Amino acid sequence: MRRSSKTAGAKKVSKETQDKGKARQKKRRRDLSLLPTMPLDIIFAICSILTPRDLINLSRVDANFCRTLTANNVSFVWKAVREAEGGIEPPQDIPEYRWVDLLFGVSACDVCDARHVRVDWMLRRRICKRCLKPNLIYGPRVAKLFPGADAEVLSLIPHTNTGITTISNSSRFYWAPDIDDTIDKLDRLKADHKPDSPKHLRGFINERKNLVEDILKHAKKCLEWKAQYEATKADESEQLMGERYQEITSRLLELGYTQDDMSAIRWCNSVRKSAKLTSSSWKKILPGLEDTIAQDRDMVAKHEYSRALLRRTDILKTLYTTYQRGFVPSVWKQMPPYMDVCMFAAFKTVLESPTKDQITESSFSRAMEELPNLIAAWQQDRAIGVRNLVVAELSSLVSTTVDTTTLAICVFGCNRCYNYSGTYTDLWRHRCFLHRSYIYWDFGFQNIDSFYECRGSGDVIFDIRRSAMASYLVGMVSREPAATTIQEMDSLGDAFLCMDCPVNMFRLSGGNILFGRPLLTWRQCITVHLHNGPTKVRPLTTEEQSKLQEVDLDPDMSSTWSCQYCSEYLEQWATHESVNRHVQDVHGVDDPVIERDLFVAPGYAHGRHHKVLRALEFQKPPGYVYPYHV
Repeated sequence: MRRSSKTAGAKKVSKETQDKGKARQKKRRRDLSLLPTMPLDIIFAICSILTPRDLINLSRVDANFCRTLTANNVSFVWKAVREAEGGIEPPQDIPEYRWVDLLFGVSACDVCDARHVRVDWMLRRRICKRCLKPNLIYGPRVAKLFPGADAEVLSLIPHTNTGITTISNSSRFYWAPDIDDTIDKLDRLKADHKPDSPKHLRGFINERKNLVEDILKHAKKCLEWKAQYEATKADESEQLMGERYQEITSRLLELGYTQDDMSAIRWCNSVRKSAKLTSSSWKKILPGLEDTIAQDRDMVAKHEYSRALLRRTDILKTLYTTYQRGFVPSVWKQMPPYMDVCMFAAFKTVLESPTKDQITESSFSRAMEELPNLIAAWQQDRAIGVRNLVVAELSSLVSTTVDTTTLAICVFGCNRCYNYSGTYTDLWRHRCFLHRSYIYWDFGFQNIDSFYECRGSGDVIFDIRRSAMASYLVGMVSREPAATTIQEMDSLGDAFLCMDCPVNMFRLSGGNILFGRPLLTWRQCITVHLHNGPTKVRPLTTEEQSKLQEVDLDPDMSSTWSCQYCSEYLEQWATHESVNRHVQDVHGVDDPVIERDLFVAPGYAHGRHHKVLRALEFQKPPGYVYPYHV
C-alpha cells in the first residue's frame, strides 16, 4: 500500500521533533568532569562562595573531589564557608572539613546513614540509636566488658551523659571504639622499653586528660551555638516565608480574589516555603491554591448557612413558646415539639431560605396564622398512627368496644433511642435529643431534615416487650389484661418488688440506716426494671405489708419541673421545691401532688412516682459497701 504524503509529512515532523528534543536533553546535561582540570585557585574561589551543604556534597562527588577538598592545605576554603555561615571555631584535634560537616551537614548517622540524627557534641559524632546500642557503654559496665579499663583509663576517654533512652548529668557513657583505641595505645607505650618511654606515656596521659577536659568545655559552647543558630535560621526562614506569602497574596488579589480568601492558603505547603517565588513556581502552585480557595469558600458558605438555620430555628422557637403560653399545660403538652413545627412545610420554606435573606419574626407571620390548623392535623395524624399500631398488635386480645389506648398493656416506645416507654397519654413526655450526647456536635446540617434527624424525636412504635411485662404485672395482681386500664394500675401505687435489684442503703427519718429494696410502681417495673425479666418482679405479700418502712427523700435540685395550672415555667423549668411553693402560694393548693398539681418537663424523667418512698428490709450481704440510695 502506498504511503500518503500526509502521513509521510507527519512522520517527518515527528522525527524532527524527536531530534530537537534529544538535542535539548544533551544541552541540559551537565557534569563536573572538567572541574578538576581547572586551576586550583579558581576551584577554591568557587568553593569558597558555596553554602556549607553544597561544599560537603561536592567533596563527596568522587575520589578526586574528596582528595582535593579534604587536603590539609585546603582548610582555608572550609574555614571561609564556616565563617560565612556563622559557625563556631573547631577544636584543634578536628579538621575543618569534618567540623563543617558536624555543624551544617545532613543529619545522617555516621555509621548507617539513618536520617534525622542529632550531633552528640561530647562524642563529636552523629550516631543513631540503633548504632549506639552496640557501641555506647554505660560507665559501670565498662569494667566487665573491658577488663583493662580502670578508672584511670576512663579518665582519658571522652564521655557523654546522653544514653540511648536516658539523659543524666551524673551518668557517663563511653564510645566502645574509643575505649579499645585508648587501651591499645596505653599497652603499646607500656610495652615499649626505650629509655624515653615513660616520658611518652606521661605525655600521652596528660594530653588525653587535657583533651577530655577541652571536649567537655567545648561541648557546652557548641550546644549554646546550635540553639542560637537554629533560632536565627528559624527567624530567617519565617521572614522568607512571610515575604513569599505576601507575594502570593498580592498576585491572587490581582486575579480578583479577596482578602478573606487569603486565610485559606496561609498554611498551605506551597506557601509555607522559604524559597523565592518565581514565575515558573507561581504557575505550578496556582491551580492548587485556587482549588484550596474554592474548597474554603464552599466550607464557609455551608458554615454560614448552618449558622443561619440555627438563628432562624431559635427565632421560631421563641415564637412557638410565646404561642404555647396562651394555653394551659394540659393543652400545650399535647402540641408537637418545636422541632416538629420546623418540619411543617409553611415554616420549613422560611427556615431554608438562602443565607442572604434576613429572616425575622415577621417572616413567620403567615405560617403562624396557619399554625392552629397545622397542629390539629399533626395531632390527628399521630392519633391515627398510634391507634393503627395498637390495632395491629392487640386486636386479637381486646374487644373492639374497648378503647385500647387506655389499657395498661398498651405501651409505646421510640424507634430511635429505645430508652423511652410510656402510655398513650404520656407520649408528649418524650424527646430523643435530650438523651443523645452528640447534640453539641450537630452544627454541620444544611437543611431542616438533617437538623431534625439530629435533634428531633424518633417514630412512635408499639413496645412489645414492655407490653408483655405490663400484661404479666396485671395478671400478678389478679386482674384481666384485656380490660385493666392505666388508671386502675396507677391506683395500686407502689405494690411491687424487684428481687434482682441489689440491697441498697437508705436513710430513715430518725437518722437510722435501713438495708433493703425499694417498692416500685408498675410504671417503674416496665421501664427501669424491664431488663431483669418478669420472673424477678413480684407483688408484696400480706406479711411484708406490715414490715414496710418510710425512707427519707433527698431534695430534687434539678430544674426540670413545671406547674400543672399555668404556663409560667414553660421552657423555663424550675426545681421541684420552687414549683411546689408556687402551686401553694399562687394556686392555693396546700399539699401539691405530682402529676396532679406539678409535673416534670417533657424529655426528662424523675424517680418520684409516689409522695413517700417505702422500702422493705433485706439482709445485707457481707463484705459489700453500699452508697446511699436516696
